[in-house]
Amino acid sequence: TWSAPVTVAHPLRLSADETARIERGEIVVRGAMYTSGEGKRAGAGKTLCVVKASPERAYAVLEDYAKVPEYLPRVSRVSILERQGELLRVRQEIKVLFKTIGYGLRLQFSRAQRSMSWSLDPAQPSDLRDTTGTWSFLPYG
Repeated sequence: TWSAPVTVAHPLRLSADETARIERGEIVVRGAMYTSGEGKRAGAGKTLCVVKASPERAYAVLEDYAKVPEYLPRVSRVSILERQGELLRVRQEIKVLFKTIGYGLRLQFSRAQRSMSWSLDPAQPSDLRDTTGTWSFLPYG
């Protein structure tokens, strides 16, 4: 058995500039560099946008994870390896410039929170050192 982290979605506080950009249909990216606990430089980011669908409908699209390459152009392949309720293990490939990067992910879906958290699956070979994150679908407006 295996598990993935669960992240609770919190309401976002947008600046006046971010609100204006979101209202114009722009994608807002927040990023920061930091030093990891191992003393290495790393980055963290958050991307915000309005999806023209209810949070429930947007979440349902993401929940059908095998179809991610249909709407995320850099993702070239997703293979579902294991499914246990809301836990999913996948093998994923992305295209970056002229190279394909492969890695495994552990996905934790939460229908109640309309969110999905991911972390690198250490049981699989990976071209990445680490990746973690969350997709959250919140009402806006």
